[in-house]
Amino acid sequence: MRRALLIEIRRSSLRWCVPVFTCFQLAMLFGKSEQWEYAWSETSAAITVATGISVPLIAAAAAWEGTRWHRSGDVSVFHHHTRFAGAGYVLQLLATLCLVTVPFVVTTVAAWISAAAVSGPGLLWPGYLLFALAVQWAAAGLGLAAGRIVASRLVVPAVAMTFMVPLILLPGGHPFALFSLFGGASMVLLPQAVAARVLIAVAALVLGLAAIGRHRDVSVGAWRGWTIMAASATAIVIAVQIMASGGPILTPRAADGIDPLCTDTEIEICVWPDQAGFLPELTQYAHRLEELSSFAEVPARYTADGLDSADDDATFSLASATGSWMRVTDLAFWIDVNEYPEQCDPDAELDTETWNREGDQLAVWYSYWIFGGPPPPGNGGGIPYDREAMAELIAQPVEAQFAWAQATRERVLSARPCGEWD
Repeated sequence: MRRALLIEIRRSSLRWCVPVFTCFQLAMLFGKSEQWEYAWSETSAAITVATGISVPLIAAAAAWEGTRWHRSGDVSVFHHHTRFAGAGYVLQLLATLCLVTVPFVVTTVAAWISAAAVSGPGLLWPGYLLFALAVQWAAAGLGLAAGRIVASRLVVPAVAMTFMVPLILLPGGHPFALFSLFGGASMVLLPQAVAARVLIAVAALVLGLAAIGRHRDVSVGAWRGWTIMAASATAIVIAVQIMASGGPILTPRAADGIDPLCTDTEIEICVWPDQAGFLPELTQYAHRLEELSSFAEVPARYTADGLDSADDDATFSLASATGSWMRVTDLAFWIDVNEYPEQCDPDAELDTETWNREGDQLAVWYSYWIFGGPPPPGNGGGIPYDREAMAELIAQPVEAQFAWAQATRERVLSARPCGEWD
């Protein structure tokens, strides 16, 4: 059987696509701008993105392989030389799955090595891997079935375009998405979303095996083939209904029993165990927050979204997709958050416009200080502030910056002017 499978793999037209699929998936994986290597959950999600984007190519290649029996009149050299009449089709299906799985395995191993180099030894999340592999096998099975059923070679671009529709139109968290765009540690894949795709993959593979074209010489007989095809199609419809009823593919992760990892600093920043790769960066931020605590009210402990936290803990979003600057602004948001006057003062020193402008400038300076400089190109939006004045301020010595921050803080927190909202 092994020798027969190897011969079938060498005969498969898909063998020429394996290097292309592998290079394409690796390019999609390492072409992502986000720092997915810093969290194992995000590494796992990045694998679904890299492999999911290649699904139209896989389905098209499988469809072309399925048309082989129309082109050559015989699917396998073993079709007429075994006791089991369907051996040729089984070998074709197994060869297709082996060739489709090779790029997936290479991409997964490359992602693990890259993440381990940054975050240390860890495990990829199996739900994401099963999700990605199921999507690829489903595409291969459906493409193979379409190629066997339809004699025209136009089935190849038709299958590719069919899978391009959800790829282009549906966001990464949609119930029918081909991948998970978000992989934050605070979220997990919905079990029924994974199970539905596994069901579709199994049904698609059975459909690809039992598919009946214009030839009567099929592995399981015409009437039985139609029955199996109908059952497979029904299973796919059921799986689609399961996906539709489940809603978005991600759900909040339970934090019970999770021991967070925290920075070894006076002001603690705590994250999920899967986010250990962020700790060196967050440790630097914690030290700079400690410097601000000499004159500002800074929370003693920050916890990443989703973790169990005390009432006085500050929470922040930690995901590679948000970028370092967004993490910093989340940390800076909590500085002096409880110090602002609740009641307005009609005799306040500053008018409303000046009070808002100085308050925004101070909040942005906090972010600049924690980050250690200006935001990366393309960041820094959100709160309006005077960029030229901020550039001049951060160019001054630390003592001058702190003196400005303390004076501005005293003016802003001393009294809040009354405005239209009061």
